Amino acid sequence: MATIGEVEVFVDHGADDVFISYSLWIGTRQADRLRQLADRARIAVGAGTAEGASTTGARLAVAAGAIDVLIEIDSGHHRSGVRAEQVLEVAHAVGEAGLHLVGVF
Repeated sequence: MATIGEVEVFVDHGADDVFISYSLWIGTRQADRLRQLADRARIAVGAGTAEGASTTGARLAVAAGAIDVLIEIDSGHHRSGVRAEQVLEVAHAVGEAGLHLVGVF
């Protein structure tokens, strides 16, 4: 899925395990919505930068551990994701932010 709104619709209709494949820049309102969703379903988000992972963890605060994270890898088209040599940096930022790293995509 691409947006928190899409996730809300799916969870409202019974989905219990969803993945937002786009890296999110989470503000306070989005963090509130993700925390509420995490109470109802397994939620995973993509991380494309160390800064984005840090911001996500800080905004989610206590609920950060309830949100799974997958690191987006650049597939060679240089449009999104991190280069292979940046994966450890992003993984470290995910852990430092209190988020739960579950893989890459």
